[in-house]
Amino acid sequence: MPRGKRTSINQAAQAKALADIGYQGTQIADATGLPVRTVDDIINGRNGWREIIANDQAFKQYRTQAKRQMQAASINLSQKALQQIENRIDKASAPQAAMVYGILRDKERLDAGEPTEIIALHTRQEIEGLDALAAILGQTLLQRGREIDVTPKESGTTTAKDPRSARC
Repeated sequence: MPRGKRTSINQAAQAKALADIGYQGTQIADATGLPVRTVDDIINGRNGWREIIANDQAFKQYRTQAKRQMQAASINLSQKALQQIENRIDKASAPQAAMVYGILRDKERLDAGEPTEIIALHTRQEIEGLDALAAILGQTLLQRGREIDVTPKESGTTTAKDPRSARC
């Protein structure tokens, strides 16, 4: 079966760099002129691309260079967008301003390599362990059976009585 024209290392590196900064396969295909399936193969390391991406020095260099250029263009565009926001923020409603702030804050954290969410995951064993601990603590407190005397004293404080030490 005849194959189409071969994809250059530079095109593949450009496609991978675009994927690294968040572009989707169809967007990458439009930007590079590569077929969507070829872009998908490159991004997912199929049909020999995994080895090329991992081992080809020219690929690595071009990808690094392309990524830097795209990041510089992105920063330039961000600066223009921020200027437009600054020029119009006084006209925004509170919800609009809050939404703009939220988006900008998320993007700032992503650019800095920080998380935009913090999620805690707990295993079933951890939860079962906490349930068992809570049951033991509850049982211990019930066994102690402390009474609290709420009769005011002259100083305005109350004392706790141990029912085992002084019974009426």
